[in-house]
Amino acid sequence: TVWAWGANYFGQLGDGSMTTHRPTPLQVSRPTGLTAIAVGEDHNLALKANGTVWAWGGNGWGQLGDGTTTDRRTPVLVSNLTGVTALAAGSVHSSAVVSPVPPPPPPQVVRPQRLDRCQLSPWLCIDARLEPGVLVLECHLRGCIVIDPIPKNCLVKFKCPSCRPGRLCPPFYHIFFDGLDDVWTVGLFDAKGKPVQHQQFKTPTGIVISFRPSEEQYIETLIGDYFLAFEMGPKGKLAVKYKVKTRLKVSERPYEPK
Repeated sequence: TVWAWGANYFGQLGDGSMTTHRPTPLQVSRPTGLTAIAVGEDHNLALKANGTVWAWGGNGWGQLGDGTTTDRRTPVLVSNLTGVTALAAGSVHSSAVVSPVPPPPPPQVVRPQRLDRCQLSPWLCIDARLEPGVLVLECHLRGCIVIDPIPKNCLVKFKCPSCRPGRLCPPFYHIFFDGLDDVWTVGLFDAKGKPVQHQQFKTPTGIVISFRPSEEQYIETLIGDYFLAFEMGPKGKLAVKYKVKTRLKVSERPYEPK
């Protein structure tokens, strides 16, 4: 905090008064968190830890830097000034040292998403085998991805009903996978290979993926042009058929774990 005393013809004591002289110290009304001050003939400057400058007192020549020539009885924020590291006050002028603006950060290197890898290395991506109620996952190369189009699931595994009149449309879809164990991870993507926002929950026997299609991508009886991508972890065995039981639940509410 800053304390001031003495003459106060122009409000330079910063206590909200003017022409009331103070023979004993009093606290300047604001701000807090100051690290340095500078004193001019009839005005004062204060530097905050965040690099901003506050000023009060005489302002006949605009020395307070607030865009006016009005004397200020309490501190005001100096306009368009940040990143200040030092300041000085002259008779009727003020100065500040501003730290140079750091260069922009280098462009972030974005790793390809999993379905992008299928475009770069198509031999690593294979289609899932579908049977009623069962998804067969099998890899012959490390790093392979098993692709499972959801519309195909609606034709083979699931019954994907249309929206009912007066109900939420599109609804929430909860897809259950039993038997993934800790061998397989699964993600949800759109037709362009971009990740789709969804939630995953663990169950005693596997996981649940819960999501609601966008209105633009929703397709009656087919949910939408989305893909499930299964990736084998280090514990998986090559050339082994993993049969994962799947089922679909349609709801008007997000999935609630039990």
